[in-house]
Amino acid sequence: MKKLSLILLLCVLPFGVVSCNSSWWQQFQSNPEAQVQAFEATIQIGLNAAEFAWPAILPLIPPAQQAQANQDFQNAISTVNHAEQILNDAVLAAQAAQQSNPNFTTLMQAVGDALSQVIAIVDTYTQSPTPVADGGAPASVPKKIVLTGPIMNNIVDLKNAYSSLKSWGVKLH
Repeated sequence: MKKLSLILLLCVLPFGVVSCNSSWWQQFQSNPEAQVQAFEATIQIGLNAAEFAWPAILPLIPPAQQAQANQDFQNAISTVNHAEQILNDAVLAAQAAQQSNPNFTTLMQAVGDALSQVIAIVDTYTQSPTPVADGGAPASVPKKIVLTGPIMNNIVDLKNAYSSLKSWGVKLH
């Protein structure tokens, strides 16, 4: 039950923060640690969605490409976790130093950039390739998988979490 409550909190919290976008900067200035925690909750929603979708995507990738695709995905997830840990360390250091107005925007940007790499890997295998002049896909572009149902919903959740990072001042690429 405790885990379910945490999941529900993680799902509801970002939407409450996003909806008050106009006052976000004031909230960030008055309590940056709380805003970073809300930011991280959104990142976790994106990561959870990616990690739920990936086991369904991986077997659909041609066998010769699965090992590399999985390694790329796992490395991207690790990069997000590492960037998030650096952000957490900065929050703890700011709290210990009793900084009144620390700036975490660069570190938040790094976490957002890392999450964009997870999306890029998922997109590599799940979106239509860009057509080339002769109408076919280049040989280096893997055949794309068309997803439906819950897996597609997870990918939408991943991308929505990433898009909502704008409300924290993260510049999306």
